[in-house]
Amino acid sequence: MQCRVLKVSVAGYHEHFARRASAAQRRHLSDDALLVHIKAVHAESRDGYGWPRVWKELLARGIRVGKERVQKLMQLHDIRGKGKKRFKVTTDSQLCIVHMVRHSLNYVSWKRRKEVAADLRRIYTASTADEAELRLGEFEAKWDADYLPIGQSWRRNWSRRTPFFDYPPEIRRVIYTTNAIESVNMGLRKLSKNRGSFPSDEALTKLFYLALRNISQKWGMPIRDWKVALIRFTIQFGDRISAN
Repeated sequence: MQCRVLKVSVAGYHEHFARRASAAQRRHLSDDALLVHIKAVHAESRDGYGWPRVWKELLARGIRVGKERVQKLMQLHDIRGKGKKRFKVTTDSQLCIVHMVRHSLNYVSWKRRKEVAADLRRIYTASTADEAELRLGEFEAKWDADYLPIGQSWRRNWSRRTPFFDYPPEIRRVIYTTNAIESVNMGLRKLSKNRGSFPSDEALTKLFYLALRNISQKWGMPIRDWKVALIRFTIQFGDRISAN
């Protein structure tokens, strides 16, 4: 009856509702099912897509999902897009160990955090990169059954988490965390956010210059083992670093 009223064929009528049901299923994908699609898109891009492009590609494939959900899932499972290197690499890139540990402990209940943190510490306090990888294997054997994403995250970014093993142990405390740099960046972001807009680039440059002067006045506590680190940096990087 409805087919005659709508002036459509019976086959077309049922095909329409089948498409609607299929679309509804795609909209209500579980996190595990959506993660499979995300990983597929990410792999097809050769790990080049970040969450914005992955989200757009999912929409193009008919998978209706919010961008916030895609972003959250990719961050939770440490799925990142690899940026293209436009310049010759002249520095060592080291991810912050402190942030690595914090990210790992997000998966762990409060009762077991102390034990897991102690086992993670055995990794980044190892004498060499080879020993650290051995400790990581021991960590995976012990904890993968309960906290598989932790081991996967460390493995996925291993090459960016071990450069500081190339330096003597006495100066690793200087370079294993980016907290000092992030503190400076936070101060500059707070300043620019409060002002909103600037009449010119020169005005912003002058404001940042004054802000850096104020921030540097708070650096009263000397960095532990800095003299030893400075000697090592001077030997390794030559004219690129000054004792002053």
